[in-house]
Amino acid sequence: MAAQLSCSFASHSNSTCNFSARFPGRNEFFPLSSCNKAIKSHLRQLKVAQTSVVSEKDLILARVGLFDLEGNDMTVCPKHRAVLGTWWRPNIKCYHPLHGNKRRKPERGASLQICWEIMLKWKVLVPVGAGMFNVFVFLLLFFFVEAKIDTHGITCLVKNDTGLGHRTIIR
Repeated sequence: MAAQLSCSFASHSNSTCNFSARFPGRNEFFPLSSCNKAIKSHLRQLKVAQTSVVSEKDLILARVGLFDLEGNDMTVCPKHRAVLGTWWRPNIKCYHPLHGNKRRKPERGASLQICWEIMLKWKVLVPVGAGMFNVFVFLLLFFFVEAKIDTHGITCLVKNDTGLGHRTIIR
């Protein structure tokens, strides 16, 4: 790659644009709209719901925190396509901001929804597929704000649906 040129993801990454052994013979940028490699097996390997992200393009955008962008006018160099796409691999640690750097085998990967919610709540970018453990505890902390005993003596969780005072009781 020419030293003065950079793809649309150079500013979102701590690595410079370059070639990749994953795309031999490619020495130019890809239009992001052409990134349509199958991602289901990659998501399955990371233990992420295969309906969480629908395309390689959306996966690359989500891994840099651009959740709401279409990206039709963006380009990606071979190196960033490889490291943000299906060749991305997580570290062996929990990425949740409240869990610190606890190292152990993650139970599952973070879905697009969880990554987006962590970004909104804590302003921390967690890549799609990043390792998470104690996911159920995380969901309880994030969504359920209190436990109550209803009129029949059954413990219920009160779910904060919108943050605007709307609540749903779950048994």
